[in-house]
Amino acid sequence: MPIVICHHYGFDGYSDDWWTDEERETYYNVIKDYNIAVIFQGHQHDTFHLVWKGFDVFSSGDVQTNEYLVCSIEDDELKIHQRKHGDWGEIKFEKKIIR
Repeated sequence: MPIVICHHYGFDGYSDDWWTDEERETYYNVIKDYNIAVIFQGHQHDTFHLVWKGFDVFSSGDVQTNEYLVCSIEDDELKIHQRKHGDWGEIKFEKKIIR
């Protein structure tokens, strides 16, 4: 079964002070054998995508700044698109997920 993880601080440079290297490695060792479809992080108030240790990680944005992500999982496909100032933004991510 695909798993979606959401948490506040992520794996970008801004979050380096939140996680120690040992904590990041422990977290990775806990989740590495699961079917992680995507990880969403917050705190940044903007949207971006990065790959951390093979996992797709997205910063979810902030509705106050009118920049956020829209996500759907239908059948075997994950879709993530960015909304930015009332229009569709640059992030258009789609991938097959394994159930």
